[in-house]
This record gives sequence, structure tokens and C-alpha cells, in this order.
Amino acid sequence: MKRYTLILLLFSCSSAKEMHLSGEYSRMSNILQLNEDSIFVYKRRVMTLEAQSIGTWKLINPKQIVLNSHIDIENLPLKVIEKKKNLPQKTIEILVDDKFDSDLLHNIDYELITNQVDTVRQQSPIFNLPENNLLNTIKINAYYVYRNLPEIHTTRESVSTEEYEVQETQNDYYLITFPFRGSMFLYETIKNDTIDIKGNKLYWKNKGKPKFKKVK
Repeated sequence: MKRYTLILLLFSCSSAKEMHLSGEYSRMSNILQLNEDSIFVYKRRVMTLEAQSIGTWKLINPKQIVLNSHIDIENLPLKVIEKKKNLPQKTIEILVDDKFDSDLLHNIDYELITNQVDTVRQQSPIFNLPENNLLNTIKINAYYVYRNLPEIHTTRESVSTEEYEVQETQNDYYLITFPFRGSMFLYETIKNDTIDIKGNKLYWKNKGKPKFKKVK
């Protein structure tokens, strides 16, 4: 009974500490919002731009929290449908999510990386490969390249997918989808970033020496 009481006490203390930490912290052009539901929102202003990240935060010990973004834009999940159509060339088609802003599509370049070494970059989302190409892996990079309106300024050059291993090399048609949004060019992925707790201030080592001060 004492053991369970101790565990409950430790859990209660941890929860109380997390509630005490929740709030808005600011440092120059950076804002970090820690919500009571363990969600964080990070915003960083770059000139007239605002990069952001959303994810979860967790108290890992009385003096530290850790942040992890919900989305890793350098390793987006890739879905592929493979088919045998007896085409004259192997075809890889990228199907962009219908929620993507169609006005931005003419400013996107796609880079196809096959077998980890062969790369082709073009504006068209349809790639034609030689029929005898032995396809083993597929990876996609997407770039925002300003050609004409609407012009958007970005905080990152590209977003990338995970690498997909081809299931059947005899297939000749591959339909690719991945969760791609224009806003991802303003997104910042945070992976296991540790922040030190210093009273009502937070020291985020990966963001430099100035501390985040609690403002709300």
C-alpha cells in the first residue's frame, strides 16, 4: 500500500510541476507556448516570416523538459501503390493532396531519388524511367522555386519523404502520395530537444544562450 501511495504522490507532483510550467515564454523573436495538455507551439520570426513547430512537451526530470514535433518534414511518410500496366516506360506519378493550395503548385519542383543514388529534378510530378531500370528504392524531395505569383518567402528550401522499398521490381507504375502542404516550407522540425528549467526561465541550448522568460 505504501508503494502505491508513493507512486501516486510522485505522479501528482509531476503533474503539478507541468501545470506550473505551462504558459508562454518569449525570447527576442522567439515564442514558446507550453500548454497544460502537453502540446507546445514554437514560433520564430525571421524578418517578415514566421517559422513554427507544433508537437508535445514532457517533463523528464524536475529540471528539464523535452520537445518533439508532430511532423518530421525531412522524413514524411510515403504511400505507394504499385501496378503492372505493361507501359513502354516505368512511370512514377506523385499525387499531391487535394488540400494543397493549387495556386502554389506551379512553383514546386520535385526531385526523384531512386536506388539511393540516381536523381532527377523537374517541375512535372510524373517521371518516366527506362523500362530496364531496376527500381529498388524511391525517395522524394519537394522544393519551392518562385516562378510567378503567388510569391511566398520560405524559411527552408525543401521537404523530404522517407525512403520507400519497392515491393515488386517487375511493376512499371508507381502512384505516390505523401502529406505535403505549402506551409511546410515555414515549418521547423524539433527532435528530442532538451530545455533546462531555470526558475521562471527556460534555457533552450539549441537556440543559443539567451533564456526564454515566462510572460503569460
